[in-house]
Amino acid sequence: MSDELVRAAQRYVALGLRVIALSGKAPNGKVHPKGLYDAIDNTSLQALIRDAFNHSHTTGIGILTNFPYVVVDIDGEEGAQQWAEIAGEDYMPDRWVAKTGRGLHLWYADWDEHATTKLGAKLDLKGIGGYVAAPPSLHPDGHRYEWLLEPGDLPPMDIPAGLTRLLSKKAWDQEGRMIARAASKRIRHKQFAEGKWWATWGFDGLLKAVATAEPGNRNAALYWAAYTMAEDDGGEEDYEQLREAALAAGLQTRETRLTIRSARKAAASE
Repeated sequence: MSDELVRAAQRYVALGLRVIALSGKAPNGKVHPKGLYDAIDNTSLQALIRDAFNHSHTTGIGILTNFPYVVVDIDGEEGAQQWAEIAGEDYMPDRWVAKTGRGLHLWYADWDEHATTKLGAKLDLKGIGGYVAAPPSLHPDGHRYEWLLEPGDLPPMDIPAGLTRLLSKKAWDQEGRMIARAASKRIRHKQFAEGKWWATWGFDGLLKAVATAEPGNRNAALYWAAYTMAEDDGGEEDYEQLREAALAAGLQTRETRLTIRSARKAAASE
């Protein structure tokens, strides 16, 4: 099987794809200590390809879904139904289709950059920052990935119009959420020396939400507000106002301090 993996990896690299040895569904850390950053993309690295895909822990090949490639990952009948609702008559491309353990990988090309994202409960789009297992990898359930329509001289098909519309809507909704979050702030004026007034951002919407939170939801509201403040570079004065709002809502000093600290730490680690 290792020779088959080596040959397949060599072929994918010759097609201009970036490959990585898998152990199960994850990168084989024994040969790729930096994970996806160690992906192989040069046909001259034949010795490296042989070592990676002959390794005793290697069970498959991962192909990185870098621009301009994306892969629709369909999981089972539920995922297939969700994809049919999105793609309509363009459900199945006529090239670059692989069979997985329970579903399909549909390869497409698009000149807009797309990040890996959820399209449905059993439907994913693998894009920038992602990868998929490729034939003849061994699926953890014992099945082999297989090409139903193998890559050839032609590139993958363009993404269906239905998927373009959905991705555009997701981008629009994300922008709307960012605008709404910004709108939760207000301009706060502070007087400085020489009678000059300077405008700085405040967080009226967040403070009001915490101050009026009902019992049972107060800690959650405080955590959300502190996390949002951290994402928006809130200052110590803003957090002091947040503490005052939490105390006004009935929270205790210690739990207020710990909740805010936890939220700020979580936001900083993202």
